[in-house]
Amino acid sequence: TLEGREVLTVEGLSRGRAGEGRGALHPVQAAMVAAGGSQCGYCTPGFVMSLFAAYYESALSEATAPHDAIGGNLCRCTGYLPIRRAMATLEPPAPDDPFRARLAAYTASAAEPQPETGARTEPQDPDRRVFLPRTLAEAFGLLERHPEAKLVAGATDLGLELSHKRLADPVLVSLERVAELRRFEVAQDALTIGAGLPLSHLQVQLRTRLAGVFPALEAMLGQFAARQVRNRATLGGNLGTASPIGDLSPVLLALEAELLLAGAGGERRVSAATFFTGYRQSARRPGEVIVGAR
Repeated sequence: TLEGREVLTVEGLSRGRAGEGRGALHPVQAAMVAAGGSQCGYCTPGFVMSLFAAYYESALSEATAPHDAIGGNLCRCTGYLPIRRAMATLEPPAPDDPFRARLAAYTASAAEPQPETGARTEPQDPDRRVFLPRTLAEAFGLLERHPEAKLVAGATDLGLELSHKRLADPVLVSLERVAELRRFEVAQDALTIGAGLPLSHLQVQLRTRLAGVFPALEAMLGQFAARQVRNRATLGGNLGTASPIGDLSPVLLALEAELLLAGAGGERRVSAATFFTGYRQSARRPGEVIVGAR
């Protein structure tokens, strides 16, 4: 799913600062050093990368709450106070900051139509293929040609299956590049949430556009795993696994939500109360995709 993406590691933050000399520290790294935010160093890369993401996200969209920026990272040596002090000293990035320019360029290119990705074959397993469709129509076609395929939307559950070597499905269809699944539509009498909208994005939309309208959902999302997981996890993925410990289903049941399902034959609606039919079983038919909740 990283195909066509740029991956930055903690080592690359200093090497990527053009014009400042090889190895010049990134402002986030420099702030951590100045505030004494690291001792053993084992957890430091995670904190630095989380602060790095918040540093630019705040500048571009003001989407990150300060207390949430370092969530999901654990430090037993230094403690959080020096790290929070480092975070408090950070100034907004300069207009000519190279990472800010790269992020803006990537955001713009992501909105442009992309060519069909096709299949990828892993050298160590020639029978396994991963598809990254760009549209729902393309996804429906893939499911028709590969009825045994496993749908992926965020891959947080898939990661567990891979790490425990439980994955037996030879074909994966990842829905994260399908723009139609990332909608957030507010009508006078209803809200429609796309199944592919990452939960961290859903948090921002609720906070900025519908603050206080769905207080239970807002509060629950703040406690949903860690921010790194919410950046990947989606509504469709959380429901599609039909897990009895899925976090979103109780809230949707209480709100009497409807789930929108679609396939090559059209779209239909199913109440959240009747969607789950058993353990890891749901009313989703072969070839169908969860497209949203309303």
